[in-house]
Amino acid sequence: MNSNYTFKPSIEPTDKYAKARQKVFEAFNAVNELSPQQQINLVSELVGYKAAEQFYKTMYQQFGTR
Repeated sequence: MNSNYTFKPSIEPTDKYAKARQKVFEAFNAVNELSPQQQINLVSELVGYKAAEQFYKTMYQQFGTR
C-alpha cells in the first residue's frame, strides 16, 4: 500500500449543508497543517499566481509584522 495514504472510516452527515460545512472545516484544518510555503503554493495553484501575489500583499499590508 502507498505510504502517502491512510485509511480512515468516517461518518458523514446526509444533509448537504452539514456535509459541506464539515468538509470546509476539514479543509481549513488540512491547510493549517501545511508549512507557510506549502500554504502559499496551494493558494497559488488554486487561484493562480497573480491573484495569490495580490492576496498575500494585501494580507501582509493588513496583518504583517509591525
